[in-house]
Amino acid sequence: MLVYGDVVRRVAPAAEWAELGRAWAQARAAGPGLPRHSALVQAFIATAELAQGVADAEAQASGLDQPGKATTTVMNHLRQMAAEVLSSWTNGFAGDPGPERPWPPLHAETIPSEVTCKRGEGYAYYALYPEAFGAAARALQGGHGLRVIGLRSIGTGLAAMVAAGAKVGTPLTLRPQGDPFGRAVEPGPDTAANLLADPDAQFAIVDEGPGLSGSSFAGAARWLESRGVARGRIHLFPSHAGEPGAAVPAERRDWWRTARKHCVTFDELVRAPSSPDHRLERWIAGVVGSPEGPLEDLSGGRWRETLASADWPAVNAWQERLKYRVRAGGRSWLAKFSGVDALGAAALPRARTLAGMGFCPEPAGWAHGFLIERWRDDARILQPAEAHDQAFDRRLASYLGFRARMFPAPTAGASLEQLAHMLEINAIEALGPDANSAVESYRRGAAALQRHVRPVVTDNRLHAHEWIVTRDGSVLKTDAIDHAFAHDLVGCQDIAWDVAGAGVEFALSPDAVARLRAEVAAAAEHDVSPDLVRFLTPCYAAFQLGWWSMAANAHGGWPDEQRRLQAAAARYRDALATLLLTSGERTGSGR
Repeated sequence: MLVYGDVVRRVAPAAEWAELGRAWAQARAAGPGLPRHSALVQAFIATAELAQGVADAEAQASGLDQPGKATTTVMNHLRQMAAEVLSSWTNGFAGDPGPERPWPPLHAETIPSEVTCKRGEGYAYYALYPEAFGAAARALQGGHGLRVIGLRSIGTGLAAMVAAGAKVGTPLTLRPQGDPFGRAVEPGPDTAANLLADPDAQFAIVDEGPGLSGSSFAGAARWLESRGVARGRIHLFPSHAGEPGAAVPAERRDWWRTARKHCVTFDELVRAPSSPDHRLERWIAGVVGSPEGPLEDLSGGRWRETLASADWPAVNAWQERLKYRVRAGGRSWLAKFSGVDALGAAALPRARTLAGMGFCPEPAGWAHGFLIERWRDDARILQPAEAHDQAFDRRLASYLGFRARMFPAPTAGASLEQLAHMLEINAIEALGPDANSAVESYRRGAAALQRHVRPVVTDNRLHAHEWIVTRDGSVLKTDAIDHAFAHDLVGCQDIAWDVAGAGVEFALSPDAVARLRAEVAAAAEHDVSPDLVRFLTPCYAAFQLGWWSMAANAHGGWPDEQRRLQAAAARYRDALATLLLTSGERTGSGR
């Protein structure tokens, strides 16, 4: 099944570098406190993403994975930025950052006019804080000749934090290549000579993960060991304390267990830190006041325990973002991780805009990665019958039209050709070869329809259990802020994607979808192509089928959840079969 994709942006490196210099200067000029620290971290992460893009571009241009002039400039400055971020963290977000170093010019002769920067998954989705790597690296301060290697993508910035924590110089960055379950690195000759110049040097390999196989870490370590570096001189800096996943070979698992590892977990960093300034409760208190009791962890599907009904919706528990319920100021609040980067911080203004129109629960603020919004104790989940009346139709159309009007996309998601490819892969795997001819018209029609696409920050998650009804009868959309920036291939789409999604989720008839499309277009104040809605409807069903199928496969050790996930996947499979294996004119069934 094809589900995942990366959030990437194409930037002009010289212009991006200049903008980052302004953002960094603005962050440093702010007064002491957590907001300044968060701004420093956001600028640091954006600079690390540019460093990754520049390093990849120079490697592609030269054919060698080693830093050119532009990579060297960015990495040197990134290392200095990491030191300031770590100092801000260590000092409890207080103190004067000191005199500002000049922002150096970027010599862009060796890179193209545009480079591709990838959003760091850990920063965005998995509560990975760069400060944790600086804290973990303190264990290596004073060690002999430490060389730090960051594995691209996200390892580029994390390596700068390790270098700052260990108080050593600028790290190198390498791109693991090859089979996802058997990655390897191949440093250019100058980089290789630099790494191996000191026969007694220690090495730090830095990356997010390990993932399913741990092959990126293993590939970098294998390169060092094959050139005479003793295993005891190699230190791994992963993002979690667990082992690689199910795809790791037995010998690699044994290697991982005996390797020297340094990790500061999220719980160690902000849930039970040594400094009270670093506690999540204190960050939340700065927004809504001191908590009136302990934080209640609602992550991993535990939020369903708050429901009156025992008929729980399916969730992909392993990929849910961290969320905590807290009581403060006589109200209940939800603190949900939205990302420590600039896109994560952008969740707050978007939430305020939606709440201002009464579409979503009201947000109170944002605190270094966590969006804090009102938890409605008086609300219940929308019942299926309630989704089939005219009042909900109008609410849904108004909500989608407002999104289309107010939230133009900063970056476009998958193209229609990419969505058609996903449809082909998922449909044939689920429905067999009969689906091949059924998706042929979608493959042929994608390019012609692309001109109708107007990307916006779509909701991308219109599932019935995402809607709640308050005691006074108001219908609110929850979890409405950032699914267009999720770790999947969909991304920001035309609002027709959400119209198609509503048709599938609420089993709308073709006439009902047509009415919804027209009402959304009126609210959006621009046309929504009916042909585009028809194209996207089976694409939406195929994507959801893939998502829930892969989630079911990942929850084998949790039988009750796996059954719920399998039932959800079966529903989307049936919807996709109806859409593809009938006349092709239908956009749903029922109503």
